[in-house]
Amino acid sequence: MYRTFHFVPADKAKYISNINVLNADHIILDLEDSVDLINKDIARDKVDYLLGNTKDLFRIWIRCNSIDSAEFSKDIKLIRKYPQVGLVLPKVETIEDVKSITSQINNRLIVLIESFHSLNNITSIVDNEQVIGLGLGLEDMLINIPRSESELSGLIQGIYQKFILSAKMFNKFCLAGITSNYKSKDQLVHDCNKAISYGFDGKFSIHPNQIEIINKIFSLAQERVDWALEVQQLSNLDESLGYQIISGKLITPPKIKKAKTILSIMEKL
Repeated sequence: MYRTFHFVPADKAKYISNINVLNADHIILDLEDSVDLINKDIARDKVDYLLGNTKDLFRIWIRCNSIDSAEFSKDIKLIRKYPQVGLVLPKVETIEDVKSITSQINNRLIVLIESFHSLNNITSIVDNEQVIGLGLGLEDMLINIPRSESELSGLIQGIYQKFILSAKMFNKFCLAGITSNYKSKDQLVHDCNKAISYGFDGKFSIHPNQIEIINKIFSLAQERVDWALEVQQLSNLDESLGYQIISGKLITPPKIKKAKTILSIMEKL
């Protein structure tokens, strides 16, 4: 499942020690923005110790420092030790950035699209087999525009559409950015519902109190599951049936494929 990706500061032992009790689908150990420069080595040591003593590494991701950072080579050295974990790659601008990473590691990648230049290159960036998902860094993207997000609704709508369509074209999952006001449940609910309406698959979280809300809203409604089960019962998910009226219901190959998608998601819960 790709509903919740929860950021945890990699240098904070009290947060790291609690990741196994967090109900997030995925955990991101953050070596970038949430760690002061003087604590980068400490953070890497803590991550190394944690990963060396963790069995379920598939749900663990590391957000490394940017490619042009002096810390990046140290991050990559750590990540090479754990090919099962995923890598969240910030501040990617071109496909060359992605290729420079994939030439060094075989880990799964989530690429963060955080600038207009990156958004312009998104089609080439996402067309890479190691890139399995995209995250949108809208706050970073808008730093040079003085208007508030509420004033830029038209621009943001265009950003969302280009981002989502590019991800879906290559069958990658896509994640909405954080809700920084973690104390406001109403704001988080609003942001989640808006993200779903555009086609996002999940969302980043920064506080434990956001996880359950994101999980609930991004979970499939029971009526969609019931519909898929009904299609399965009527068609046995046999796409070769073509267009058929079965028990008064129109069954089509696209409906069968849609039902398969839903049931596949439910199997992962």
